[in-house]
Amino acid sequence: MLKKSVTYMNFDDEIVTEDLFFNLTKAEIMELETSEEGGFIASMQKVVANENAGAALVGFKRLIMMAYGEKVGPDKKFVKVYNGVNLSEAFVATEAYSTILMELSSDATIAAAFINGLLPKDLVQAAQNQLTIEDVPKPVEPVVEDVPVVAEVMPPIETQLIPDEVPADLAQAASELTDEQLRTLSPDELIAYFQARKPQ
Repeated sequence: MLKKSVTYMNFDDEIVTEDLFFNLTKAEIMELETSEEGGFIASMQKVVANENAGAALVGFKRLIMMAYGEKVGPDKKFVKVYNGVNLSEAFVATEAYSTILMELSSDATIAAAFINGLLPKDLVQAAQNQLTIEDVPKPVEPVVEDVPVVAEVMPPIETQLIPDEVPADLAQAASELTDEQLRTLSPDELIAYFQARKPQ
């Protein structure tokens, strides 16, 4: 049940504040929801967000007419019909009704609080319990770019090739060179020299 205080000027030009009571049963909420494609509550929220004053007046009038009631009798029981009179029909003839209707149709914050206040607490809790792990945004995993691995290429080892043919002059003098003469030879000449000295 929603209790809402409304301050307005009555027909005697007096400023009065009155507590108004509204309530929707689960059956009434179901009736409202199925009457609109996409749901009545969702459609009213869109109407308020889009500041569609005409549609807001029609929607909130219907909501007030269905939810309004009064606490009567010694036990202050909330009723919508009393002594055969539909209380909401009498309520729409008052300045309190005009004031609350204008508030709901022109202020999105007041309208949202009014709609939420009409929903039974257990119904709101049931809707919250339907939240699943899929509804919770998953953390975005960092993107790791594949960096190509470049193998380090070792420079080739320089090698000295042994000549296939031995110079004729070294072959002829292979047995005649002294140690001092050997020191003056280049690496290639030394290789050729020792190749010439191998037994044939």
